[in-house]
Amino acid sequence: MSLPAFVGFLRQLELPGVAERARPEHDQVRAIATRLGGALNDCGFVLDCIALELASLDRQSPSGQLIPFFVLPESGVRLAFGYWPPGHAAIPHEHNDWTVTAVFHNRLEVETFDFEVARTERRLQQRHRFAAQRGAAGHIYLPCIHAPRNPSADWSLSLHVLGPHDEPRLCREVGPIPGLLGSEPARATGPLVLALRHTERQRMLRAHLAALGAQPGERIAGLIEEVFARGDFDTRRASSLALNTLDPELAAGLRARLEREQLRSSSSLLRDWSGVQLSANVESSAAVLVATDGLDTCVLLRSEPRALPALTMFAESDAFEVGSLPHLSPDEQLEMAACVRRWGVFRPPPQEWLS
Repeated sequence: MSLPAFVGFLRQLELPGVAERARPEHDQVRAIATRLGGALNDCGFVLDCIALELASLDRQSPSGQLIPFFVLPESGVRLAFGYWPPGHAAIPHEHNDWTVTAVFHNRLEVETFDFEVARTERRLQQRHRFAAQRGAAGHIYLPCIHAPRNPSADWSLSLHVLGPHDEPRLCREVGPIPGLLGSEPARATGPLVLALRHTERQRMLRAHLAALGAQPGERIAGLIEEVFARGDFDTRRASSLALNTLDPELAAGLRARLEREQLRSSSSLLRDWSGVQLSANVESSAAVLVATDGLDTCVLLRSEPRALPALTMFAESDAFEVGSLPHLSPDEQLEMAACVRRWGVFRPPPQEWLS
């Protein structure tokens, strides 16, 4: 089944219009879950979804939310990817409209909570915990509180079919519930979070590489090349490696571009992340490089105490030559420079970045 065929199936169900604020029949939602689970066994459907998501990433401003790559205009039904870094767990949150969720890549573990206890007693009480492997599809029909997590050491991807009217209501109706997303007042998002989300997007691209590696088909090489075009150095390197067995000639060409880029960008780096302050200090017998914007803080680098002068150079410089980092061997300097470049806090000069 292709993605257009799946969309055709959704249209055949004649789901309520987006303006009706009506819930579909339960059997219709069950049918969507069944069809989605089956579609994940079809390489065409999987590649169609990845192709649309890659195109939509170019139009998105990073928000940390489920951003649809396709919307069915008449019903308002949305298709979106969820991204799950290794070990990441979502904060318990509610769904008040119907949803269908499938494990697109790797696996997830889902914990559910008693909605009635949350509503009447304003506390979270666990109900069930279950594991879901790739291809598993489930649905939510009545209001529900759950918290998915990725228990593995690899990235996981989920695929969501979302009803048009899903929004948190419980805390607004009954008051704050400890541990439930939305119980705390929303706060401003600072430049550090926005910068980190751009960095996270590169990790999302590499998660798609892993999903592509599990699929057959002639389209895969082209999609991997699209990931390469959107990637930073690490994403491009992973893309070229993924192409080795599919298209050795194309992979060799990409590796040559990477080698030229690495040679040109190895000499100097420029500071990025406007509005973010860097500081270097010693914590628990380790030298650390810390980023903050006054709202959020993130440790970017943790190293031996002798690396403190090098981290101080990062914190105090708008530009630096990689070979000038003090008290480090040449290999250590390259490794440390590569780390701040991966974060995105420093970048090569524009003329040295090869597209």
